[in-house]
Amino acid sequence: MRMHGSFRYFRDLVIEEICLHAKLLISDYEMDELLNINEKKNSPFCNVKDQNAYTIFRPEDIEWLTLTIRKRIGNMPDAEDSTTKLIQLTHELGDKAGPFISELSKIVFTKKSGQNINIGEIDGLAKKCGLPSETVLTSLNKFLEASNRKLGVFFKDMCSSDWDGIVSFSTLFNKEAKPKANNLFLDQQYIDFLSANKERLDKIHWRNFERLTAQYFNNMGYNVDLGPGTNDGGVDVRIYPKQVTDGPPLIIIQCKRYSKTNQVSIDCVKAFWTDLIDDMAGLGLIATTSSVALGGKKICEARKWSNLEFAENKDVLNWIDEIKSKRLK
Repeated sequence: MRMHGSFRYFRDLVIEEICLHAKLLISDYEMDELLNINEKKNSPFCNVKDQNAYTIFRPEDIEWLTLTIRKRIGNMPDAEDSTTKLIQLTHELGDKAGPFISELSKIVFTKKSGQNINIGEIDGLAKKCGLPSETVLTSLNKFLEASNRKLGVFFKDMCSSDWDGIVSFSTLFNKEAKPKANNLFLDQQYIDFLSANKERLDKIHWRNFERLTAQYFNNMGYNVDLGPGTNDGGVDVRIYPKQVTDGPPLIIIQCKRYSKTNQVSIDCVKAFWTDLIDDMAGLGLIATTSSVALGGKKICEARKWSNLEFAENKDVLNWIDEIKSKRLK
């Protein structure tokens, strides 16, 4: 099968595929930046001066680029295609594979967009195929994961709801990324991107580092109060027990989105100690994308400020790994 069109058309198809599956809008420039040197050299989509020039591509070329970018932005743990994943599942199920995939396909393709398979259907599928329900559930997730790797614009009828929830990639770095959902502080797409691109943590917008910190504690089950971002008296995030909104906070947090070579100074540590006293909080935490200067740590030891702690770069990266999407773990 061959596809005819301009380079521009095919690059737009890839961007649409990424939007559809990853809910992340990237630009031409950002797409190229996510590829390494060899991938750019081997890709038929890159290093083309006239993007309007007519050309011929195979769907596999679009699939390769789409899956590669989805892996780079943290949307998938690997870049294997749908067929490869289905073959792996077939080998795992052995002689049960044919009946399982046949019966499951009947269920999946009768579902409307957004509908989930229920427990009764899983149990019924287990009986028909002679498999334990746990195996059916695991295999179902693998089947859906494989299906999610297909080129959506070719393999399904699109509707407007398929494009809901898309966020801009550049916003993570350029301005505050405020989620539409009231129960979130930072969209999951950005967290998953950072889990796959840890070296770019210190490049995100300072306000989004505050939001990342707030989202981590929100995921841990706390009641989180994110400050206004400016004129906050040195406290960026306040943490309370679940369902508690007043009284002294459990934790107050100051966020420092610094470059890796710019350490949090001893003066910052001393100033934050006064905030801890003023708030009557149980614990003070300085979270940073870099590290805390040795003098700042030593003064805490010398003055026995045991309720003032630090979350440095490696600690924050561990936070990200804890709250990234389950499919990436």
